[in-house]
Amino acid sequence: MKASSLALALLATTSVEAGQWDITLAPYLWLEMPSAKTVLAESGSDVRLQTVTQLEAVASNGDWSLVGDINYLRAVDQVFGASELEVTGASAAVGVLREISNGPMHVMTAGIGLRHFDLAIKLRTPSGNLRADKLLLTPFIGVRGRYDLGKHMSVEGSLGIGGLGRGADFYSDLRAGVGFKTGRSSSVQLGYRHVFVDLDKSTFVSSFTLEGPYVAYVHKF
Repeated sequence: MKASSLALALLATTSVEAGQWDITLAPYLWLEMPSAKTVLAESGSDVRLQTVTQLEAVASNGDWSLVGDINYLRAVDQVFGASELEVTGASAAVGVLREISNGPMHVMTAGIGLRHFDLAIKLRTPSGNLRADKLLLTPFIGVRGRYDLGKHMSVEGSLGIGGLGRGADFYSDLRAGVGFKTGRSSSVQLGYRHVFVDLDKSTFVSSFTLEGPYVAYVHKF
């Protein structure tokens, strides 16, 4: 069953110059309620994602950028009647981006990186409990882009695809949104994000999906 939800992302961006590097810090707060979909023994089950926080940092120098983020998530819900499924953990990524296209109305970057998941998956049933700890490390390639539709509106998106790493057969992260400039240094973004991880089938949870619409307030100092 597919579940979608509304997330509120509060994004404050600070840019400072350190030598020839421009540093951007972006803390996110996702309030309820994106969904986490897991697949247990060929049966689908949805768990409600209660908490997601993210901090993203980008350091740019000319055409090159270093990017990293760290996330915390917690999801728990009733499954199979009286059973409860809980997924908690953290995710972090580091990568290198290079500008591949830049024009008066657009910019596009491409890069490579590594994403790490540290998850604790618990299934509590009337007859007993199951627990699986998953450490995932997967390389990925990705692109990011922005296209200005005018002085006050733009479309933005990113796509990352990975897999063949430790603990994950496939990983994808897709995000697309529309930005509306609300001031000289601020804007509002509306969009949708879909994250899918196909695990290596060594536990009772074979895959999970995080997805849902979001709204973000962006401010540059």
